[in-house]
Amino acid sequence: MDKKVLKNAEFYVGLGMLAVFFIVLWQISAINVPESRLFPIFIAIVILMSSFVQFYKVFVKKEYVPVSDVKIHLKEFLMILILLASYPLYEVLGFYATLLPVVFGISLVMLFPLDRHSLLFCIAYSLIVLLVCFISFYFILGLITPAGVLI
Repeated sequence: MDKKVLKNAEFYVGLGMLAVFFIVLWQISAINVPESRLFPIFIAIVILMSSFVQFYKVFVKKEYVPVSDVKIHLKEFLMILILLASYPLYEVLGFYATLLPVVFGISLVMLFPLDRHSLLFCIAYSLIVLLVCFISFYFILGLITPAGVLI
């Protein structure tokens, strides 16, 4: 492997996506209801294809972004923290009760600094996402989502 590849941020993005693919695959094996595996399998396939596209950019198109040029901004860091904090909540609260604060928190981070209008938008957006997910998974797809204490 070329030393330049090891200093290429695009290469590490591809590796990260591949790692996420294997984590999702491992999580799919823990789902007991076969019908509930449909959406995660679709997501896993999209992640795998995205990692292949990333490696194509690195090895075939020779795109290069030095690792030293990559900076994580506060908003990105906060969104990652929100996502990491949400993981243990799925078993306790359930899918829908966890989805609402996650979408709301990420919306707050994205729209910061907030005024009254953007706060109301975050609330409305979070509720709409929750409603669309519920209708899609429960009524349209007939999938069972992780249940918790609340839902």
